[in-house]
Amino acid sequence: MIVNTKQATDYIITAMKAGLVIMLQGDPGIGKSAITHALAKRFKLKLIDVRLSQCDPVDLNGFPKLKDDIATYVPMDTFPIETTPVPKGYTGFLLFLDEFNSSSLAVQAASLTTN
Repeated sequence: MIVNTKQATDYIITAMKAGLVIMLQGDPGIGKSAITHALAKRFKLKLIDVRLSQCDPVDLNGFPKLKDDIATYVPMDTFPIETTPVPKGYTGFLLFLDEFNSSSLAVQAASLTTN
């Protein structure tokens, strides 16, 4: 669907209120990042801006470690976990995975499975 910036913003707000994940796609320089930053500010959300084209899968899944002979992952501090307090002045977090299409297939797959 092709939309303008105002329409995209309205659709994103509706999707956010419904608890849906949004993928906004378009040419460079059309305002995708600006929309995301404006929405984070509008809803007082702490923006976590991750440039996927600069990531490796381990950056998203966490660092592997052994615990009692079982492999597990230690989450990176980039991403909040359930026990992470919301910073003062914010109502929550907004995860912005930018440059999705420019990232490797392995990073794309890892970003889709990150909890």
